[in-house]
Amino acid sequence: MTTRFEHFWILGLAVVLAFGSNPAAQASDGDPLPSWNEGANKSAILEFVAASTNEDGADFIPIEDRIATFDMDGTLVVEKPKAAVSVFSSQYLSGIAEANPNLDIQPYRAIREADEDYLAKNVVQVLNAAGAGLPQSEYRDRVTAFGKTFKHERFDKPFGELFYAPMIELVSYLKANAFSVYIVSGSAQGFVRGFAKEATGLPQRQMIGTQWVLDFQGDGFMRTARFRNLGVAAAGKPVIIQYQIGQKPVFAFGNTWGDQQMLEYVLSHKDYKKLALWLDHDDEAREYLYDGRVKPADGLLKVSMKNDFKKLFAHD
Repeated sequence: MTTRFEHFWILGLAVVLAFGSNPAAQASDGDPLPSWNEGANKSAILEFVAASTNEDGADFIPIEDRIATFDMDGTLVVEKPKAAVSVFSSQYLSGIAEANPNLDIQPYRAIREADEDYLAKNVVQVLNAAGAGLPQSEYRDRVTAFGKTFKHERFDKPFGELFYAPMIELVSYLKANAFSVYIVSGSAQGFVRGFAKEATGLPQRQMIGTQWVLDFQGDGFMRTARFRNLGVAAAGKPVIIQYQIGQKPVFAFGNTWGDQQMLEYVLSHKDYKKLALWLDHDDEAREYLYDGRVKPADGLLKVSMKNDFKKLFAHD
């Protein structure tokens, strides 16, 4: 690969200038998705990006309309046996419970007694309590520290190192080709912005999640224990996309029923070529086996973790 080619690839123009609409040539010389196995899904991604960025082609998409949306938990990063936001919230509340042994109210009692049944049935209460009264900036800093230090029970690696290498490559590939990439997650927006920034390199304004009411304190914001929007899942995802992005994406990637409407929203695009994919967790040996309950839809592609991912994590 020449220095000149590297320069144009960084600018997001390599597909057009060097290879036109031939993704196979690109894959053989400077593969932008090295953690993906060769196959129909990888080819579909390469062909979509090549067509979208070819100014002389019928499927060219102007830069301002190259919007891509990704779910986070289970799509970009491991979400089993518990999503990272739930683990962080439990650890945060555990610290408070240990420091205040006479605090005999919920959810602190359940945290102290490891009452998983109560915690599972009262997720909203746990999420509301975690970080309430903290400055939003401190909450994000604590989340960032959690991602760097707190280890997953199975993989024995910090949660921040458990973003899927093939998905991070895909995010980088889209960014390099002038796509605006957004995370649209059911996790707390402050959590997403503190947790995913380093792994994805995305600006915080492009990380969308469930929002808590914030109290303005003159030079910053304090977290409250009240939701501002509850429901960044299922039909709530297209709604939050409209509110915060204002455009229908041309690309989407999810992994469960909670992403179904976002995926179908993209597939309903009438103006441009579009691509929607979902990740099937079918690799019990390397990760977990579970049914995302995504329904088939015309044009929706299923990505097999077992067959499409050459490796899972950067450290593999």
